[in-house]
Amino acid sequence: MKLPKIVKVVRTYEDNSIQDIESHVEKVLKDAGIQNRVKPGQKIALTMGSRGINRIDRILRTVGKVLKELKAEPYIVLGMGSHGGGTVEGQLKVAEKFGVTEESMGMPIKATMEVVRIGTTPNKGIPVFIDKYAAEADGILMVHRIKFHRHIMGPHQSGFLKMFAIGLGKKTGAATVHSFGWEQFPENVFEVASLCIQKLPIVLALGIVENSFSKTAIIEAVEPNQIIVKNAELLQKSLSMIPRIPFKKIDVLVVQEIGKNVPPDTNILGKPTLRCYTERHDPDPTRMVVLDLHPSSLGNAVGVGSFDYITDRFFKKIDYGITTINAIAASLPEAAVTPPPLPTDLLAVEAAVQTSGYPDVEGVANPDDARIVFLKHTGKMQVLYISACLVDQIDDKATNHVVGEPFEIPFDKDGNLCLDFSA
Repeated sequence: MKLPKIVKVVRTYEDNSIQDIESHVEKVLKDAGIQNRVKPGQKIALTMGSRGINRIDRILRTVGKVLKELKAEPYIVLGMGSHGGGTVEGQLKVAEKFGVTEESMGMPIKATMEVVRIGTTPNKGIPVFIDKYAAEADGILMVHRIKFHRHIMGPHQSGFLKMFAIGLGKKTGAATVHSFGWEQFPENVFEVASLCIQKLPIVLALGIVENSFSKTAIIEAVEPNQIIVKNAELLQKSLSMIPRIPFKKIDVLVVQEIGKNVPPDTNILGKPTLRCYTERHDPDPTRMVVLDLHPSSLGNAVGVGSFDYITDRFFKKIDYGITTINAIAASLPEAAVTPPPLPTDLLAVEAAVQTSGYPDVEGVANPDDARIVFLKHTGKMQVLYISACLVDQIDDKATNHVVGEPFEIPFDKDGNLCLDFSA
């Protein structure tokens, strides 16, 4: 079928990323008085999540270095909930994908799926579980990113609170919190995290915020009694740097790849999956296509249920064991429902265009009017490709610059999309 011509759009954001990450982390910790918070010989647990946090290996290694200089005994615990297939081996593989191993960190990684029940929340009676090695530590130093979440709305979304309630709760804690319902999920996470903050020996929390380039822009040390307040404040800073798709409405969104490290965030893509969450954000695509699964996802395709079409290439990379475990723990089977797979990228794109109001029937609709946007993934938004008809509809022309003339959407002889997303 005939597809519209597209143009390249290069987006200019302020790159406010931290350059010397190690020096910055050391300064933040020392300015927060880490030397007065940790005693020689104390066992300090550092948290690591399963998301692809920019330079997390360098951040964790530096925190460990500072603690060892204070004669403490740091080690890493894996706050990954049910990710990595809900197994020790799987979670260690996730950590290794992001450069975090015992050898590279210079400290132990205490990986377990065992949890300790530390109490029950007072209002809803939710049992609260924490990673065994985190619970045994003399102190916990949380290292985590604060950002928007594709399903959790409200003032806290993804950050310290979710790490306490879901990440450090491991598979047991994640399943427990999710079982109390998505409709009240933000309130449930808040309640569980509040109990954790009250009961656990928290030394400090190190909050990370990334900018529109998915680079580290802010690292802030947070006092234990300020974790809830600062989590909300840092989330607002993260939300201010979301690289949104600059249109009110489009017909088809084509995403090159998704993964646990580059999820299909509702805040960016504008199309939610959850039954209980109906608010729509720009650009509200009629159809969404994803072409490939990111290798760092290790076969976890949770989030694929947000899409209307995938490719055979994507389908063959899905590890249904890992994906299903994650979906069950999240009480969200629809996030793992597999859309129809098409043999090639070309056929998947054509199917989305046809079912968005542009059937391959002469005289019914002009395919040049089909509003299509192509992006690499939600972690790389500096370059988009858009239908030529969308050029006049760009919301923010000051930061979105059209480069070159319109051209045919490029596919190779095997029907694979051939777009260069480098700026």
